[in-house]
Amino acid sequence: MQPNDQQFPASHDWERRGRRTDARAATRAEILEIDAANEGFPQYFDRAEGAHVWDVDGNRYIDYTLGYGPVVLGHAHPEVTAAVAAQLARGTCASPLWSPRQVELTELLVDVIPGAEQAYLLRTG
Repeated sequence: MQPNDQQFPASHDWERRGRRTDARAATRAEILEIDAANEGFPQYFDRAEGAHVWDVDGNRYIDYTLGYGPVVLGHAHPEVTAAVAAQLARGTCASPLWSPRQVELTELLVDVIPGAEQAYLLRTG
């Protein structure tokens, strides 16, 4: 079932466009796939802040899934956003060079994860 054109016109348009060109949108069922059980919930968001997300039609929701769990501080947390912006200003993806930040992060992960002796960082997507 498609999102309701009248209730979510922008979300419906993005879904239609995505199914044409976005292989993930065209082939993968998601947790929020529009069906009879969750009709009335949009699939596309415009922004997120704290525990809330706004859809492309301007409706605000509490984001109970928070990225399926890893967004523990909420969306756009000011301290996290500032730290990311500061690091981005220093440059990104300098491969094959490594960053001291990688070592600092793996040291922290090994310290806080019981039984971990090493950590492996990946950029996937």
